[in-house]
Amino acid sequence: MIKILRSQDVWQPKLGAPRGNRNHFRHGRSTTASKDMRKRIADFRRRAKAALEDAKKIAANEAAGDDDRAGERGENKPKGILAYAGC
Repeated sequence: MIKILRSQDVWQPKLGAPRGNRNHFRHGRSTTASKDMRKRIADFRRRAKAALEDAKKIAANEAAGDDDRAGERGENKPKGILAYAGC
């Protein structure tokens, strides 16, 4: 016969502050600072991905000889991808 133990009969690890302690230090994934940092990282990754796609398009246009920013009007063409990024 197998005896099924109740949750009170099984050892449970004691993690964090005791129940009812409203003054315990809150930390981890759900803090405001952590949420803000994750939002900033996601925004940075989103902007970096968009910039990389733009750079790939510009490089493909330069390789194909299709430069729509200068050329027909006798302007000097920018040199390299960094010229388009404003660097």
